[in-house]
Amino acid sequence: MAIKTDKNQILIGERIAYELLITIPSQDYTIDFKLPDSIPHFEAIGKTGFDTTNTNGTISIHKKIIFTSFDSGAWYIPALPVVLEIANTAQKFTTDSVLINVDYADADSTAALRDIKPIIEVKVTNYFWWYVIGFALSLVIMCILVYGYLKNRKKKTLPVLHSTISAYDEAMVALKELSTYDLKNSQTLKKYHTQLGFVLKRFYSRVTEANLLNKTTGDLLLNLKEQQVESGLLSSIAESLRIADAVKFAKYISPVSESENSLLVIKNAIEKTEKNKSTKN
Repeated sequence: MAIKTDKNQILIGERIAYELLITIPSQDYTIDFKLPDSIPHFEAIGKTGFDTTNTNGTISIHKKIIFTSFDSGAWYIPALPVVLEIANTAQKFTTDSVLINVDYADADSTAALRDIKPIIEVKVTNYFWWYVIGFALSLVIMCILVYGYLKNRKKKTLPVLHSTISAYDEAMVALKELSTYDLKNSQTLKKYHTQLGFVLKRFYSRVTEANLLNKTTGDLLLNLKEQQVESGLLSSIAESLRIADAVKFAKYISPVSESENSLLVIKNAIEKTEKNKSTKN
């Protein structure tokens, strides 16, 4: 019996394929394997049944489970019990535990080492009068700012998240416009993915009444988790946002089908959130 994973280091919300492999001498064995209801720091978002293959009389059993995590740190997928039974005789085994590192972003391994520079003598300069002049200028600037504030305090500006239509309607209008973009054009593609992330952040900013527009992908995912967004959907959102980051910052050319799917994922998330909000009301 063995287990394997497709990776041992992931970003928050990224998926891990965990595979259980069992070899038995005959098909007379029955297998009892039950996944716990909860595993600390991990969430199971998908699994397959047992696949059986017969090679020269040797029976191989294969099962795949998809995990994800939204807790940064180094965590173990624990040892899991497996029971093999034949002719009323049961044997209990446990899988190996697997260490998974969960992080906000990939570590930067490209930074070059720098040579140690020789000590440079520093000439000490008396900056007293510079401090006096700086303080005086700061005082003048502060007085000007206070005067400007008092003069214009009655002029109220609209909040950043102000809109004449609902958050849901605004998001749907924006997504409909994005669906018309030419995704074969690299410049348009970059704008498309930038706007996808903006639409999602603006929608949840208005729904939660908290400005999320400047949040990083990792921080946004943690915020959505606190909003109790369903784990499978949250993992799909994470994947779409990672694609958007790759397009924006790494010049990744996302295939048209992948880009279109990202829009569908964002739309699905917004629709489910709106439906849940309406149900609560």
